[in-house]
Amino acid sequence: MGRPKDPLTPYRMRALKGGKDGSITYAVTYPGGRSVNGRRSSNIAFWGHLTEGLCFEPMLRFQLLPDSEKRKYIFPPEWDISRAFETVYTRKEPGVVHDGDDMIRIYGMRSCWTGLPTAME
Repeated sequence: MGRPKDPLTPYRMRALKGGKDGSITYAVTYPGGRSVNGRRSSNIAFWGHLTEGLCFEPMLRFQLLPDSEKRKYIFPPEWDISRAFETVYTRKEPGVVHDGDDMIRIYGMRSCWTGLPTAME
């Protein structure tokens, strides 16, 4: 019988060398899971990269997590995680602001049909 699965494994950060020459070091987790047919799959979740001095630089995916979720992740003690909890990116409310004129919503330009003389004038 195998040993029991560690419940903290999906939250444990690890270093993974990447790039063609192994020059990039990523901060990853291995959340694992099951595929559609029930077989185990090994997934890799990329959360950021490490600089030369083992300073964690978070990607946008990590920055968008709420602070309660960020605190669940377990970082190795030698990593500098001072930038992990900075708020670098803030979400803006979705939507388009209109001034009442006819606008082309895709490009954000004025329509070519406004302001043209009509045959009735």
